[in-house]
Amino acid sequence: MKIAVLGNGLVGNVIAKDLAEMHNVSVFDSNRNNFGENSKSISYHEFDLINNDYKIFADFDLIVLAIPGSIAFGILKKLISLKKNIVDISFFPEKAKELHKLALENDVSVVVDCGVAPGLCNMFLGYHASNSQTSNSKVESYKCFVGGLPFERKSPWEYKAPFSPTDVLEEYTRPVYIRENGIDKVVEAMSGIEQIDIDSIGTLDAFYTDGLRSLLDSFPNIPNLVEKTLRYPGYIQKIKFLKEAGFLNTEQIEINGIKVSPFELTSKLLIDDWRLTDEMEFTAMRVEIETKEDKFIYNLFDNRDVITGYSSMARTTGFTANAVVDLFANNKISEKGIIFPENIGANQNYLKDIYDYLEERNIIIEVEQK
Repeated sequence: MKIAVLGNGLVGNVIAKDLAEMHNVSVFDSNRNNFGENSKSISYHEFDLINNDYKIFADFDLIVLAIPGSIAFGILKKLISLKKNIVDISFFPEKAKELHKLALENDVSVVVDCGVAPGLCNMFLGYHASNSQTSNSKVESYKCFVGGLPFERKSPWEYKAPFSPTDVLEEYTRPVYIRENGIDKVVEAMSGIEQIDIDSIGTLDAFYTDGLRSLLDSFPNIPNLVEKTLRYPGYIQKIKFLKEAGFLNTEQIEINGIKVSPFELTSKLLIDDWRLTDEMEFTAMRVEIETKEDKFIYNLFDNRDVITGYSSMARTTGFTANAVVDLFANNKISEKGIIFPENIGANQNYLKDIYDYLEERNIIIEVEQK
């Protein structure tokens, strides 16, 4: 297949290189500093996604969208109008279902939120929810705990961002939608702190962030739905201080005749401190799915690949997206419109292919039934 990858950051770069092993890949990014070397199977193009003409993508079979969430929704809308199938990992704040009609009108398949979380975790729930045949096997509770962290805890943040610091900070400012005992609730980001023990790492803090996304709409009859982010103990109190002190406010202020929002300034200041380079880091995800009779625990723990240099978050996010690209390449996805990862997981054949793709790249998912 001829594939366009839009965005060549830490995750987009891994997506492109992995796909180039089997496909003809072109990478588009506005920052030339992100480019690698052209080869027979991969080429790099400087491209302004906001202002340029999208006709350049007319000859591609599929597009992978790996850009900051703040600009992704409008760009995704333009790409759908090109009548191209799309796999998206951008995590934009808008509701993807708003584009469903447009995708149907253009006869395309658009898989959104197709990373590790949201993404792979949704597939786990989609599988269980679609295979609930009796009242005792129906899903009663879903909890996802996920985070990417460096092994070495360097003060003051003890954190490195595997993608844009702006996208990370936005997770701490968006309202969080959850469901408890059948009631949909809005809670404050960074609230609900609890401790979770992760093998080989120890105790981490877990707190609310807005990660459920489409799950609330897809599963209206599951009474409990929660997602929390994992960080080292003490980290989130520092972020809370920034928020309370106004450093995450988005309204612009004027300083010596220059207008800037505290949020933009904070993001800029944190870029260097949070930049993920070649340090060893990990991604941990625990998904707990409970029925009346059973509890299923999915565990994923992945390290940086020291041979390729790919970070764990880039691997787990990018390879999940590429596993879905592989479904397209093998003409297995026939559904049209906006497709959520839980829809993919509901198809056992799709899910097996995704597991196989990840296992080939040494991403192992362990499942425990209690």
